[in-house]
Amino acid sequence: MSEDTRPEEIVTEESFQLGSEDMEETFHLGNEEPEESFHFDGFEEFTLLGGDSKECHDSIDYDISEDGSSIVIDADDAAMDVVQDFVRNKLLAYGCDNKVMMQIRLAVEEIFVNIISYAYRPEIGKAEIFCEVTEEPLSVCIQFMDSGKPFDPLAADEADTSGAMFMEREGGFGIHLVKNTMDDVKYEYNEGKNILTVMKRL
Repeated sequence: MSEDTRPEEIVTEESFQLGSEDMEETFHLGNEEPEESFHFDGFEEFTLLGGDSKECHDSIDYDISEDGSSIVIDADDAAMDVVQDFVRNKLLAYGCDNKVMMQIRLAVEEIFVNIISYAYRPEIGKAEIFCEVTEEPLSVCIQFMDSGKPFDPLAADEADTSGAMFMEREGGFGIHLVKNTMDDVKYEYNEGKNILTVMKRL
């Protein structure tokens, strides 16, 4: 095919709201990896590439329950992709739309980073993540459990999202994002475990 007849690159854009912040999603169709770019009012752009990270999972020690509903894994930065893929695969099986998928992805990141940062450090302990999709109504319940120091992230003061300090905190978007994008968020400390449960309608 000559350069004169080569089809132009197709670019589509979709804008939507993520909580109270403006969020823009851009897809580039062609030979490049799917790319999703997000813009928060007043913040620098960040990008999440599509696809999973199976090539790096071999070095991570984790156990998935026989029924596939939960995963037990080290609460460590290196485990983040495994946790994200575990939840993502559950959602893909139900045709979860991309806006909701990204909201859940960011919430999972924030909650797992909180476990890494506050439950065990400077040691590394185990976290268990339970994920179940129910059909009536169609929704996902994700429960995070750890046996670390008691820590209720919901008790923290509301985040100031007006400037760079919000983006500089560990975890990036903060529990503020979780509260504003999930339909229900609950914390309890029971039998020596921190238990944080989020629910999102799909």
